[in-house]
Amino acid sequence: MREADLMAERTMLFTGGNGFLGKRIIANFLEKNMHIVLLTQEKFVQETETLIADFQSIPDCKAQLSYAVGDITQPNVGLIAEDIEALKLNCTDAFHLAAAYNLALDKSIGERINVQGTRNTMELLAALPNLRRLGYMSTTSISGVHKGLFSEEDFNIGQKFKNYYESSKFEAESIVREYRDRIPTIIFRPTIVVGDSVSGEIEKIDGPYYGFVMISRNLHIAIQKSGNTKCHIAPVDFVTDAIAAIYENANASGKVFHVGDPNALLYDDFFDLACERWGKFKPVLKLPPGLMGKLLDIPFIEKSFGVLKESFPYTHLPVEYDFNNTLAALNGTGLECPAVPEYLDVMIDYFKNHLNKKKLKKHRW
Repeated sequence: MREADLMAERTMLFTGGNGFLGKRIIANFLEKNMHIVLLTQEKFVQETETLIADFQSIPDCKAQLSYAVGDITQPNVGLIAEDIEALKLNCTDAFHLAAAYNLALDKSIGERINVQGTRNTMELLAALPNLRRLGYMSTTSISGVHKGLFSEEDFNIGQKFKNYYESSKFEAESIVREYRDRIPTIIFRPTIVVGDSVSGEIEKIDGPYYGFVMISRNLHIAIQKSGNTKCHIAPVDFVTDAIAAIYENANASGKVFHVGDPNALLYDDFFDLACERWGKFKPVLKLPPGLMGKLLDIPFIEKSFGVLKESFPYTHLPVEYDFNNTLAALNGTGLECPAVPEYLDVMIDYFKNHLNKKKLKKHRW
C-alpha cells in the first residue's frame, strides 16, 4: 500500500470499492484532500489499477488513490503487517461494502463472505485508533417476510427470511451493531438499486429487470396479483450520491438510513407503465401468487420466463419502509430521488441494448 501524503487530511479505506456502488461512492470523494485505499483481492489487482488510473485522470481529482491486497474472508482481511500498521497510523474513515449479493446465494458462500467477512472487517477496524467513522452497506431486505412498516429504527423484530442472502445480511448487520460502541457507524439500507437515471447503466439483472425479461419475450400475458405491494427501487446515481452526502453529515453517526424512493409505485402500476413505455401489451391475467410460485418451481418455466424464482416473493409482499432519517439528512443538499416515470425509459433502453440472451439461456442472471 502506498504511503499517504502527509498533507492528506483523511485516509479512507474501502472494501468493495471496485463494485458497482463502490466506484460511484468513491467518485463523490475525489475532489477532497484525502487518501483513498481500496482493499482488493490479488485476482482483481489489474482491474483496480485501471480503476485508480481512471479516477486520477479526472481533472478535478485531488484525492490520492492506492490499493492494498487482501481478502475479507481472512483474519485481518488478509492484509500484510506493513499495511495494517499503515492503516493504524493513518486511517480515519472506512466504508464496508464488500458482500456476496445473490438471492439464490449458497449458504456456505454467504457465511464465508457476508458473515465472517464482516466479522473480520469489524475486528480490523476496531483496532484502528484514528478511525472516526464507518459507513456500512446493509439492505432493506433484512426486513425479511415482515408485512407493513419496517422503520429505520427497526432491526430484530422476529422476522423470518425469504432466502439465505437476507439472513446473511441480517447477521452481518448484527455484527456491525456489536461494534457501534467502539466505532462511530452509519448503517445504510438501500432498496433495490436500478440503473443510472441518466444513462440507464446497470451491471446485472435484478428486481424489476426480471419483469423486463418476461416483457422482452412477450411472456407477460399472465403475472401474479401484487395487491398493495410496492416496487421499492431507486437509481444508482441517487443512491450513491445520497450515501456519500449522508456520510459527511456530522449528525449521521449512530443512525440507520433507508436509501430509496419515498414515493414508490405499486408493483402493478410499475409493470403496466413499463409495458406502456415499451410499446407492449399489458398483462391480461393476474394469477394468485401461490399458483405463480408453483409454476416457477418448475425449472423449465423459470428459465423460459426469465424470472429467478427467489426474486418472485418480492412482488407480492406488502412491506413499507420509512425514510425519515434520510430525508432529514438530505434536506438542503438538493438530492432527491427521481420519480420512476422520469427514468423508466432509459432503464428500458439500456436493458434492450445490453441484454445478453446467451447468458440468460445458461441461467446466468
